Amino acid sequence: MITRQIGRIIDIHGNKPGTSDQYIFPILYQGITPEDEYRLIQQTVRNINDNMTNICKELKIDRATTYTARHSFATVLKRSGASVEFISESLGHKSKQTTQNYLANFEDEEKKKWANMLLPEKEV
Repeated sequence: MITRQIGRIIDIHGNKPGTSDQYIFPILYQGITPEDEYRLIQQTVRNINDNMTNICKELKIDRATTYTARHSFATVLKRSGASVEFISESLGHKSKQTTQNYLANFEDEEKKKWANMLLPEKEV
């Protein structure tokens, strides 16, 4: 579903409307090799992460990455009551079990964070 805000992002950064097989953002294109596709995706993720790091520094907040954003997205959905099936589809997972494992890992990280806040480990 394309919300108004997502539509604005596509209008600014996306390809102009074309054929149904056209990618929204001008990162990948038809006919490239799997190796080039992988390289372009990795390069794009690096660029996004670099920009996110600069924004976080400017705002004086903790570093964030595409992984952090994905993690936050899934966590907010779960805590808002979204079904695992919906979260799974949103993350592009092929299996509901993958999503359950992904979310369980987040909960373990969260438990550890809060436990460390309550009883911080002291160096001996």
